[in-house]
Amino acid sequence: MINSTWLANEFHIWLIANRHKFTFVPILVRNSKSGTEYKFKNVTSRLKLWIDKTQFMITFGKYDILVDFDVILDKSKKGKYFCRLCKTPRKYYSNPLLLIERHCFLPLVEWINSNLKVQNVAIVTGKLNSWSAVKLLNKSAAKRNKSDKHFRFCYQLVLNNIKGGKYKKA
Repeated sequence: MINSTWLANEFHIWLIANRHKFTFVPILVRNSKSGTEYKFKNVTSRLKLWIDKTQFMITFGKYDILVDFDVILDKSKKGKYFCRLCKTPRKYYSNPLLLIERHCFLPLVEWINSNLKVQNVAIVTGKLNSWSAVKLLNKSAAKRNKSDKHFRFCYQLVLNNIKGGKYKKA
């Protein structure tokens, strides 16, 4: 099984070499025995990436978990690595780093690049002192959601437009 420090350290090393893959780069905020926390450059501080010993999780404030990529590393009798959480047919890898890259790192990049966009906002719905949920929507869809009886808040995701980059004011 992977320990928190190992998984977080491997991600940080991988991130240094692969930061160009992210539209919004994760920035290390806190590292502890229980896990590691990142925020994203030019994105609301409510959005966080949390890494512990078995998962990569993106949360939005105290409201909701938006996505998580879980992994429990195991080794077959033939010396190949696989995730115990995956059902058959399992994918086997020659080393644990390749497994976590394909299982967690690359899906994380894909999720970030698909969902963190200038035109998207976070809609929080819920009941006071009861439940809440977060959806990432484009601004026009968010306007339609404001009429929902459980609508609570709408937050801009991207805080600063990147001058000269691919993101400009929507």
